[in-house]
Amino acid sequence: MSRVALAAVVVVVVVSPAATETGGASVEPTAFQRPARPDDHYAGPSRWQVSDSRLVARATVRRPSGSSAARLYLVRRTDGVLCIALRDRGTAASCTTPSVFAKGISLSGRLLVGVVPNHVMRLVVVGTRGVRHSVKPTRDKGFIWDCRAWNGCAGAVAAVEAYNDAGRLLYRIPWS
Repeated sequence: MSRVALAAVVVVVVVSPAATETGGASVEPTAFQRPARPDDHYAGPSRWQVSDSRLVARATVRRPSGSSAARLYLVRRTDGVLCIALRDRGTAASCTTPSVFAKGISLSGRLLVGVVPNHVMRLVVVGTRGVRHSVKPTRDKGFIWDCRAWNGCAGAVAAVEAYNDAGRLLYRIPWS
């Protein structure tokens, strides 16, 4: 008998292309500013009606049961809604309208994943015990961070902070 493992996602940080530093003008996400590569294709569920997608981050996740390759996609649907989809040991996804700047969705597991606005250069994950973990987004502004907590990230992450290239705090999202 085979088992299907669920995707290991705890908190999905979804950030739309709305940029606060450009006076609220919509800015194309970095990932969609480059030509598509063969590994960028994500079909998603048929109800999504995907118009374009990009692979924005990948990571090897080590677990006691073995390691897996996690891949994070930024997806644009035909209705303009942006989604992120994580493929790890299964698939987890979250969608938002482009007018929403940042939104957190709690799921289950031990990965913190997301796509940040173009002007974010560094993230800091603040643990519940005050330990600060620096996370550098990929060129496409995606990230996958393994909190390595035995009970998942929900009990280990207090906040996520985003910084620009000058080191200025742009925003802070509290989780606990």
